Amino acid sequence: MLAWIFWHTRFEDVSEDEYNRNLRAFHARIASAAPEGFLGSRTLAYDTLPWLASATEVYEDWYFVRDSSALDHLDEAALAAFTHDAHERIARLAMNSVAGLYRLLAGSPLPHPSHCSWISKPRGQSYETFIAGIEDAGAIWSRKMVLGPTPEFCIESDHKPRLPVPSMTYSIDSTTSPTK
Repeated sequence: MLAWIFWHTRFEDVSEDEYNRNLRAFHARIASAAPEGFLGSRTLAYDTLPWLASATEVYEDWYFVRDSSALDHLDEAALAAFTHDAHERIARLAMNSVAGLYRLLAGSPLPHPSHCSWISKPRGQSYETFIAGIEDAGAIWSRKMVLGPTPEFCIESDHKPRLPVPSMTYSIDSTTSPTK
């Protein structure tokens, strides 16, 4: 399983309620298109994240797909949604964005995780040793392609997990539009 993760923020003069309403409409539009290999989506919100500076909250959209071939179908559905009023509105309301492609290494995605820890493997340590040192994770995601300044791993859980290295752990402020 892969996850296309898209972080975005709203302009300060756009209300959080209006932004959320349009974001839910966009997710519903993609879900109704049912692109081949699409497994669902969710949106998480944070007060702040270091790789996307913003005066407003940061949204994190997760688009789950079966494999890399499903990315083309997801892209086509997103482009089709671009012509729909819902996305035109959300696109105009978004201020900043960055994205990444992550692969599920272990566990299962949580519908509503309360914590996401973003970490990178220490230099010189093997991936096997590093991953074996992660405890109490609901899911372990590994960056598949370098597309932005995001950390190498995301560990999602229902509580703050025990990790083998220091991490940037963020409590999730809210979840919206889970369709998975």
